[in-house]
Amino acid sequence: MKLAAIKRQQLIFLLLLLAAGLMAQAAYPVLNPQWLAYHRAESAFGGGDFSRAAHEYRLALDQGVNTQRARTRLGESLVATGRVIEARQIFEDMLAQGLDQPEVLAGLASVYDQLGEVERARSLYQDADRRGNLNFAQLARWGDLLKRGGDYADAEKVYGRALAERPSSAEVMLRLAEMLFWQKRYDEAANLLEKILSADPANRQARLHLARLLAGQGRGQEAIEQYRLALGEKP
Repeated sequence: MKLAAIKRQQLIFLLLLLAAGLMAQAAYPVLNPQWLAYHRAESAFGGGDFSRAAHEYRLALDQGVNTQRARTRLGESLVATGRVIEARQIFEDMLAQGLDQPEVLAGLASVYDQLGEVERARSLYQDADRRGNLNFAQLARWGDLLKRGGDYADAEKVYGRALAERPSSAEVMLRLAEMLFWQKRYDEAANLLEKILSADPANRQARLHLARLLAGQGRGQEAIEQYRLALGEKP
C-alpha cells in the first residue's frame, strides 16, 4: 500500500511539473517576445541564415534586447548579406559609445574591406588583434585581406592561426594552398591539398587545384588523372 501511494505521489508531482512547464511556455511569448526573437536570431545565425538572423536581431533590438552581442551579430549578419552601409552605421555607433571590443573593430574592418577601404580595414584588424583574440571567421577574413594585398607572409601567419582554431577547415586550407602555389612552394601546397582530399575525396576544388599544381610541375599524366577524378570519373 505504501509503495502504491508513493508511486501515485510521484505521478502527481510529474504531472504538476509538466503542467507548470506548459503554462510557462504558453506565457513566454507574451512576457518576453524580445527574447524569443533573440533566440530565433541566434539559431538563424548559427545555421548560416544571415538574412533571417538580421531580421530577428533587428526585431529583438527594437523590442528591448539592447546587448552588445545582439548589435554585433546584427552588424555581422548585415555584412554577410551585403548590406554594408547599414552594418557600418551599427559598428560606428558602437565605437562612438566606447564599445571598442575586438569583435566590434573586426566587424567594422570587414565593412571597410568590402567598401574598398583596404588600409582602414587593415588598421582595424590590427587594432582588434591587439585588444583580444579574434575568432576563426575574423581571422579568415583578415587573412583574405592580406592575401589580396600580396602580404603573403602575414597572410600565412593569420591563416595559420585560423587553422589552429579550426584545423579541418577545407576553405582556409584551399586559400592557403593557392597562396603557397603562387609562391612556387609546391610541396607545401600539395601537402595541404592532399590533406583536404584525405578527409573529403569528393572536394572538387581541392582536386582541381592539385591538378593545376601537378601540371605546373610538368607532371602531366598525374594532372590528367586528377582532372578526371574532379570530373567524377572513377580511378
